[in-house]
Amino acid sequence: MLLPADESDWPAQSGDELCMRKCAYWTALEGQDRSENRSTIIVPIPLANVFDVTAARQWMIEAERRHLK
Repeated sequence: MLLPADESDWPAQSGDELCMRKCAYWTALEGQDRSENRSTIIVPIPLANVFDVTAARQWMIEAERRHLK
């Protein structure tokens, strides 16, 4: 997650909204090999994987499909 320099502009959450400024990215770790390294693990995150409404909707659809199986 890229965060603004001013901490007061960081993500804010209430019962009505989740507000994030700048940008966040995601990656799926499912199916990845376990690492024996417990001190430093590098996880590549594609910059094309922007955390946005489209991605969140797709995750919900996929979660529902897995739940219905």
